[in-house]
Amino acid sequence: MDAKRNRLDDYIVTIQELELVTGKTIPVDEYLKFEKPEYS
Repeated sequence: MDAKRNRLDDYIVTIQELELVTGKTIPVDEYLKFEKPEYS
């Protein structure tokens, strides 16, 4: 479990990617949809 926890940052995606996968629209400013944080 600790190995997965230590790799959580590998799973960070942009809001745009989430929208493409889910088919849903997330109501945030457009510029935020393309930003990907470095760390969780």
